[in-house]
Amino acid sequence: MKMFRKAMAICLALCLCLVFGGILFRIHIAEHYPGDTVRMVFTAPLTEYYNSKNGEITAETQNIRFPYDSAEDGNFFASGLIVVRDAGNLQVTVRYNESTLPRVAAFYGLSETPAPGEGLFRYTLTASYNTTEEGDDYRTYDAAYLSEDSAYMYRYGKLVFDGVDFEGAAWMRVDIYYGEETTPFGHICVYESRTSDGESIIDVPFSPYKIDKEDLPK
Repeated sequence: MKMFRKAMAICLALCLCLVFGGILFRIHIAEHYPGDTVRMVFTAPLTEYYNSKNGEITAETQNIRFPYDSAEDGNFFASGLIVVRDAGNLQVTVRYNESTLPRVAAFYGLSETPAPGEGLFRYTLTASYNTTEEGDDYRTYDAAYLSEDSAYMYRYGKLVFDGVDFEGAAWMRVDIYYGEETTPFGHICVYESRTSDGESIIDVPFSPYKIDKEDLPK
């Protein structure tokens, strides 16, 4: 009987270790981002602006209120917003689980599920400006830089947009397209300045972003 109880205690301890180990692993992979996908990228226009200011530039960040493209499925997730307004530069990182790919195939009516890999998606930035009485003025920006990486079951994309006009912008969203499809698979609002009725958003203020010295132009 003592041997049986001892064996049961050992089994229970092992089960608890596996459960807690699994939880810790899930937390790790949820918070893990490959280094190149979180660093600040200095494109040619941003580097030119940096040099013109003798390195004295101001970058900001903002917590993304709704970081998923879908409240139900949560296919794509956005984080790490970086904004350099005077340089017209916006940077953000998107991530998706490879389990999203069957939903992509179903959405577009593809004959088979795409194999995981780089170059599957393209991204644009759509900005809304409340500048006319008739309604919003929308402008679209193409990604000037895209770096992709993977870890575990996740795929990551570091996006940089140049030439962005922040003056009067109410919000900006990343539009996600599969391949050359013209209908976006999803959207994520990554930048908010004002609501659609023009009121300031005060619960998601911008805060200074500390630029890592390792990311500065050499």
